[in-house]
Amino acid sequence: MAEIDVLIIGAGQAGLGMGYTLKNKTKYSFQILEGAPRIGDNWRSRYDELTLFTTREISQLPEMPIPGDPQGYPPRDQFGDYLEHYAEYMELPVKVNCKITKVVKSDDGGFISTAEDGTEYKSRSVVLANGPYQTANVLGMAKNLSDEVVQITSEDYKNSDQVKSFSRVLVVGDGAYGRDMAAELSLSNTTFMAKGSFRFLMPERILGLAPGKYLTKVGIVTAPTKSLRAKMMKKLDPFPNRDRGNRQLRRKGITIKPRLKGLDGTTATFKDGTSITIDAICWAVGFRDKSWDWVEIPEAKDEKGNMVNNKGSSPVKNLFFMGRAWQTCRASALVFGVHKDSEIVAGEIVKGLS
Repeated sequence: MAEIDVLIIGAGQAGLGMGYTLKNKTKYSFQILEGAPRIGDNWRSRYDELTLFTTREISQLPEMPIPGDPQGYPPRDQFGDYLEHYAEYMELPVKVNCKITKVVKSDDGGFISTAEDGTEYKSRSVVLANGPYQTANVLGMAKNLSDEVVQITSEDYKNSDQVKSFSRVLVVGDGAYGRDMAAELSLSNTTFMAKGSFRFLMPERILGLAPGKYLTKVGIVTAPTKSLRAKMMKKLDPFPNRDRGNRQLRRKGITIKPRLKGLDGTTATFKDGTSITIDAICWAVGFRDKSWDWVEIPEAKDEKGNMVNNKGSSPVKNLFFMGRAWQTCRASALVFGVHKDSEIVAGEIVKGLS
């Protein structure tokens, strides 16, 4: 069992960005492991019409632009391919089809990570870069639905063909995923969308700049997590309109309803007291982490089993994170936040391994 300095688990934008920084800013050996058959498959597996909501200009990793209009929004497959090409271009050591199923502390203070096929990787440090949005949420009231109502999560949804045989579809959630789903479903179904928290949809340009670039320039998306500006971002949760505002959705024939209050059989009831009958429901109410049971290091977790993370550092020495939501700021879980966070984590790795 060969020993390396740093093992990076996950070859999405966060893992690749971490690899770039380690290669160019440190002396340490490292290996990146990816559970999927190809780099970028975490993007290719999402719904067909997905595009990033940040432009190509600010969605790139260091030293390699994304082909196409810098002010345009890259579709999912192009971005997945971009990550694959980035790893090749930067000559990063990535092994695919290597899903880690267990991480434990070794007797010498390092780590042993075990893959699904039984292969063990011994490292002095581990970076968990397996993504913050892994499992789709479903509201508890879903259990009250009739078996006749088809339920699809934003994790499972690929395109409208999955529900085209059902006449009345309710999309629960009005974030970027929910609005994209509703717009596509409206072409073949009677579509309703239940709103959630207040959503601030930004215009396509703010003072001539794409929203993401403008918010970066004024320091809002890069503001420290506990700052007033960051708290404002959390409350507003803004994203670009891109023909997905309430007015545009209504023009597509979508009925926008207030927050979903209850489900019973084939009936959905809303906060204003109105009800509708539905044949299918699409859940677009966000994502949560998968279980962290595979990281068998109790001192790295809180009492609920969640990993403890402070600006990318674990309370366990030489255990780190990349790409976590609000790791250091709003940009942490976005592509353009990767480089800054990777430099912070790399600095801590150097301290721990020196």
